[in-house]
Amino acid sequence: MGKFKWLLRKAGFVNQQTKIDRKRAMKYLEVTERTLERWMSTDKACPRATKLLEQLAEGKLPHDKWEGFYICNEGYLWTPYGTRYEPEFISKIYIMQRAASFQQSQIMKQQNQIKNLKHLSENKEKIEKLVSEIKGVLEHTENEFIDFEMTLHDPQNPPKLALVK
Repeated sequence: MGKFKWLLRKAGFVNQQTKIDRKRAMKYLEVTERTLERWMSTDKACPRATKLLEQLAEGKLPHDKWEGFYICNEGYLWTPYGTRYEPEFISKIYIMQRAASFQQSQIMKQQNQIKNLKHLSENKEKIEKLVSEIKGVLEHTENEFIDFEMTLHDPQNPPKLALVK
Protein backbone atom coordinates (compact mmCIF):
# COMPACT_ATOMS: atom_id res chain seq x y z
CA MET A 1 0.00 0.00 0.00
CA GLY A 2 1.31 3.44 -0.97
CA LYS A 3 1.94 6.26 1.44
CA PHE A 4 -0.96 8.31 0.08
CA LYS A 5 -3.48 5.49 0.52
CA TRP A 6 -2.10 4.87 3.99
CA LEU A 7 -2.56 8.62 4.82
CA LEU A 8 -6.16 8.47 3.57
CA ARG A 9 -6.87 5.53 5.88
CA LYS A 10 -5.04 7.08 8.83
CA ALA A 11 -7.01 10.33 8.34
CA GLY A 12 -10.24 8.34 8.63
CA PHE A 13 -11.41 8.21 5.01
CA VAL A 14 -12.61 4.61 5.18
CA ASN A 15 -16.16 3.33 4.81
CA GLN A 16 -17.89 0.48 6.64
CA GLN A 17 -16.34 -2.07 4.28
CA THR A 18 -12.89 -0.67 5.26
CA LYS A 19 -12.40 0.66 1.74
CA ILE A 20 -11.27 4.21 1.05
CA ASP A 21 -14.25 6.58 1.04
CA ARG A 22 -13.44 8.42 -2.16
CA LYS A 23 -16.37 10.89 -2.04
CA ARG A 24 -15.48 12.17 1.42
CA ALA A 25 -11.79 12.35 0.51
CA MET A 26 -12.53 14.32 -2.69
CA LYS A 27 -14.72 16.74 -0.79
CA TYR A 28 -12.15 17.23 2.00
CA LEU A 29 -9.23 17.68 -0.38
CA GLU A 30 -11.33 19.71 -2.83
CA VAL A 31 -10.29 17.66 -5.87
CA THR A 32 -11.99 15.76 -8.66
CA GLU A 33 -12.35 11.99 -8.76
CA ARG A 34 -9.80 11.83 -11.56
CA THR A 35 -7.19 13.70 -9.49
CA LEU A 36 -7.78 11.52 -6.44
CA GLU A 37 -7.48 8.33 -8.53
CA ARG A 38 -4.23 9.59 -10.08
CA TRP A 39 -2.75 10.37 -6.65
CA MET A 40 -3.76 6.96 -5.35
CA SER A 41 -2.35 5.06 -8.35
CA THR A 42 0.93 7.00 -8.61
CA ASP A 43 1.35 7.61 -4.87
CA LYS A 44 2.28 11.21 -5.75
CA ALA A 45 -0.17 13.66 -4.25
CA CYS A 46 0.42 17.40 -4.14
CA PRO A 47 2.12 18.70 -0.97
CA ARG A 48 -1.04 20.55 0.14
CA ALA A 49 -3.11 17.35 0.10
CA THR A 50 -0.41 15.39 1.91
CA LYS A 51 -0.11 18.09 4.58
CA LEU A 52 -3.90 18.25 5.06
CA LEU A 53 -4.12 14.48 5.49
CA GLU A 54 -1.17 14.37 7.92
CA GLN A 55 -2.72 17.15 10.01
CA LEU A 56 -6.11 15.47 10.00
CA ALA A 57 -4.57 12.12 10.97
CA GLU A 58 -2.81 13.80 13.93
CA GLY A 59 -5.94 15.72 14.92
CA LYS A 60 -4.29 19.05 14.12
CA LEU A 61 -6.25 21.92 12.67
CA PRO A 62 -5.08 23.19 9.28
CA HIS A 63 -4.83 26.92 10.06
CA ASP A 64 -1.88 28.66 11.71
CA LYS A 65 -4.16 30.46 14.18
CA TRP A 66 -5.09 27.06 15.62
CA GLU A 67 -1.51 25.95 16.20
CA GLY A 68 -1.29 23.79 19.31
CA PHE A 69 -4.99 22.88 19.18
CA TYR A 70 -6.06 19.44 18.08
CA ILE A 71 -9.08 17.18 17.91
CA CYS A 72 -8.66 13.77 19.51
CA ASN A 73 -10.19 10.49 18.33
CA GLU A 74 -13.15 10.97 20.69
CA GLY A 75 -14.00 14.28 18.96
CA TYR A 76 -12.90 16.69 21.73
CA LEU A 77 -11.08 19.92 20.96
CA TRP A 78 -7.93 20.21 23.06
CA THR A 79 -6.21 23.54 23.66
CA PRO A 80 -2.46 24.02 23.97
CA TYR A 81 -3.09 24.47 27.71
CA GLY A 82 -4.61 21.02 28.13
CA THR A 83 -8.24 22.11 28.33
CA ARG A 84 -10.78 19.85 26.64
CA TYR A 85 -14.00 21.07 25.02
CA GLU A 86 -16.91 18.99 23.81
CA PRO A 87 -18.60 19.95 20.51
CA GLU A 88 -21.87 20.49 22.38
CA PHE A 89 -20.23 23.06 24.66
CA ILE A 90 -18.71 24.95 21.75
CA SER A 91 -22.09 25.08 19.99
CA LYS A 92 -23.61 26.56 23.18
CA ILE A 93 -21.17 29.47 23.11
CA TYR A 94 -23.38 31.19 20.53
CA ILE A 95 -26.38 30.95 22.85
CA MET A 96 -24.33 32.28 25.77
CA GLN A 97 -23.13 35.22 23.65
CA ARG A 98 -26.70 36.04 22.62
CA ALA A 99 -27.84 35.90 26.26
CA ALA A 100 -24.98 38.17 27.33
CA SER A 101 -25.85 40.61 24.54
CA PHE A 102 -29.51 40.65 25.65
CA GLN A 103 -28.49 41.26 29.27
CA GLN A 104 -26.20 44.10 28.16
CA SER A 105 -29.07 45.76 26.27
CA GLN A 106 -31.30 45.42 29.36
CA ILE A 107 -28.61 47.03 31.52
CA MET A 108 -28.33 49.93 29.06
CA LYS A 109 -32.11 50.43 29.12
CA GLN A 110 -32.09 50.49 32.93
CA GLN A 111 -29.20 52.97 32.95
CA ASN A 112 -31.18 55.27 30.66
CA GLN A 113 -34.22 54.96 32.92
CA ILE A 114 -32.05 55.93 35.91
CA LYS A 115 -30.81 59.02 34.03
CA ASN A 116 -34.41 59.97 33.22
CA LEU A 117 -35.43 59.51 36.85
CA LYS A 118 -32.54 61.69 37.98
CA HIS A 119 -33.61 64.36 35.50
CA LEU A 120 -37.20 64.14 36.76
CA SER A 121 -35.99 64.42 40.34
CA GLU A 122 -34.02 67.58 39.52
CA ASN A 123 -37.04 69.06 37.73
CA LYS A 124 -39.27 68.16 40.68
CA GLU A 125 -37.06 70.27 42.95
CA LYS A 126 -37.26 73.21 40.51
CA ILE A 127 -41.04 72.87 40.29
CA GLU A 128 -41.34 72.80 44.09
CA LYS A 129 -39.29 76.01 44.26
CA LEU A 130 -41.53 77.69 41.66
CA VAL A 131 -44.66 76.56 43.53
CA SER A 132 -43.22 78.09 46.70
CA GLU A 133 -42.55 81.38 44.92
CA ILE A 134 -46.08 81.41 43.42
CA LYS A 135 -47.55 80.79 46.87
CA GLY A 136 -45.51 83.73 48.16
CA VAL A 137 -46.91 85.95 45.44
CA LEU A 138 -50.44 84.74 46.12
CA GLU A 139 -50.14 85.70 49.79
CA HIS A 140 -50.39 89.38 48.85
CA THR A 141 -53.84 90.89 48.95
CA GLU A 142 -55.64 92.34 45.98
CA ASN A 143 -55.24 95.85 47.38
CA GLU A 144 -51.47 95.39 47.57
CA PHE A 145 -51.41 94.44 43.87
CA ILE A 146 -53.56 97.45 42.97
CA ASP A 147 -51.24 99.75 44.96
CA PHE A 148 -48.23 98.22 43.27
CA GLU A 149 -49.85 98.60 39.84
CA MET A 150 -50.60 102.26 40.55
CA THR A 151 -46.98 102.93 41.44
CA LEU A 152 -45.94 101.53 38.08
CA HIS A 153 -47.87 104.36 36.40
CA ASP A 154 -46.58 107.08 38.74
CA PRO A 155 -43.19 108.34 37.54
CA GLN A 156 -42.76 110.45 40.69
CA ASN A 157 -42.92 107.39 42.95
CA PRO A 158 -41.23 104.45 41.22
CA PRO A 159 -41.99 101.02 42.67
CA LYS A 160 -39.75 99.57 45.30
CA LEU A 161 -38.64 96.10 44.45
CA ALA A 162 -38.40 93.56 47.19
CA LEU A 163 -37.19 89.99 46.98
CA VAL A 164 -39.85 87.40 47.53
CA LYS A 165 -38.60 84.62 49.72
